[in-house]
Amino acid sequence: MITINFLRDENGYEQVADFIDDLGAKALDDEVENSHAYAEMASRIYFVLDYMRDIGVPPEHLRTLTTKSLEGYNITLSTIVKELKGHPPLLEFRISTQELGAFRAIFFYINDDDGNQHIYFTKAVIKKQKESQEFENSVVESKRMLEKFWAEN
Repeated sequence: MITINFLRDENGYEQVADFIDDLGAKALDDEVENSHAYAEMASRIYFVLDYMRDIGVPPEHLRTLTTKSLEGYNITLSTIVKELKGHPPLLEFRISTQELGAFRAIFFYINDDDGNQHIYFTKAVIKKQKESQEFENSVVESKRMLEKFWAEN
């Protein structure tokens, strides 16, 4: 069995779940510029989350997916999961669109003795550029959340 969990930050918020919900809200708001782009990004995020609920954290050979855009075009989602170099056991969940940039959600997972996999999301951002201080700050905060998780469990 695979479970996806959203850890609470120091303020008690499930930042990743809230971030994804906010993308969905922007997708439905006609007043938001590029609401269609938010809809496309949210659709891709939910597609990959459903995929991970089915198979867990995909092995490297299953990290590229093909699906359809909201307009019906075939699209390829490449490297949907990637290890964060220098920060094991943290990984990043990756979805990109031309209009909005690169959605990144940091997570880690645990395989228990009963064969279950528990995925824990910590922080999410949208990167507009390859180098992002906000993303680096999210990595640091995710490491703190991971340490707290280990101390409490």
